[in-house]
Amino acid sequence: MRKNKKVIHLFEESNTSSVKHVISIATEDDLNCFWDFLSNSNSYAYDSMHTFIAHFYNFAHYYLTRSQSHFFEIIIEESDLNIYFTLWNKIAAKQLFKLLGAIPLDMIYDKNRISVRLPKITKAQLTLQTSNEQRQEHLIASVQQPKEIKTDLEPYTFINNEDLEELLKLSEDMQDLILNLSKKGFSEHTFITFRSYLSIFCFTLRYYPQIQESTKTFTEFSNLLNMHKERFLQLSEDEFELIIGFVHNIDNWLQTLFVRGGAHLYFMDNSLKSDLATIQMSISPSETSHELSLDDIFHF
Repeated sequence: MRKNKKVIHLFEESNTSSVKHVISIATEDDLNCFWDFLSNSNSYAYDSMHTFIAHFYNFAHYYLTRSQSHFFEIIIEESDLNIYFTLWNKIAAKQLFKLLGAIPLDMIYDKNRISVRLPKITKAQLTLQTSNEQRQEHLIASVQQPKEIKTDLEPYTFINNEDLEELLKLSEDMQDLILNLSKKGFSEHTFITFRSYLSIFCFTLRYYPQIQESTKTFTEFSNLLNMHKERFLQLSEDEFELIIGFVHNIDNWLQTLFVRGGAHLYFMDNSLKSDLATIQMSISPSETSHELSLDDIFHF
């Protein structure tokens, strides 16, 4: 590869490869091409890549469905140690910067574009890092998170009324859709509709760091839908019951914390993770078997 060529990203580094991937995104198919490219790249840091891609995919899906200016480009560049993503569109870059502002990502914004830098990592480092971090998360959760649900807590009010109304409507729409499909499963159309509801649901929650653990779980479920569309179109009746249960628990989480009250902010974090882990093992057991043990799944 030739070195020291003109780069697109905003970071002051001279060792970026001259090879760039430019993906124009104007439709959902374009967005899926971007997803497929990254899904097939296995040398990137898991946590930072996962966080960025989860947020970007849901942002892009929301942007394509809500914005009048649909088209934008994402430029991907690499160096020996890092991978760089640059979104070059004034309106889209501003909105993405606002979304990513509260997330610990290495990024630069200059009004016309936004660049994100992610470190690379080897497969061996990835396996060790994932295992260690999961153990650490569960240790912290077992000490810090409350073991009882309090009954005298008022509903939380940090979500603004407009966002809460949209979240409640989306949750209702997801429940209605899933329950109506309980005997026949997803069709192409209903799957896309459900995925759209969930993407907007996740996108709306991004602005509230107080609930980042639950938001991360919902986003991982959204990512699972994006990665395994064909598998979700072939769910058995028992497997579809897992989806119904998870969607019901999402609504229970939302209603309890922000409508009815009576529970601590983290009261469902572990049970939601457990639900998701069960779905992940059913959908793609090969991807989760090396990362999760029974203790991980049923840890409360």
